[in-house]
Amino acid sequence: MYGTDMGASAGFNDHQRREQKERIKERNGQFARYYATDDEIPFGDLLSSDKPVREPEYYVTGLALPKEILKKIYYDNVLKWFPGVEQDYRD
Repeated sequence: MYGTDMGASAGFNDHQRREQKERIKERNGQFARYYATDDEIPFGDLLSSDKPVREPEYYVTGLALPKEILKKIYYDNVLKWFPGVEQDYRD
């Protein structure tokens, strides 16, 4: 199952929460691209001392996982661990 340990601290103000949300969306997009394609993807830490790093530290080649594996990561395992969630799922 896919997840992240990134989150917004209770001490964040509204601006910091919005910035963190954008960082999480960017990072999740990188991982989705890594799992689903065989692209060369710029990667590395997006933060250094809590400041955004815009230049990639290195490049990785995506895994190009088959659709059935991606479905297990993003959907089937969620159903296994959170029974009933399928009632709210929409294609």
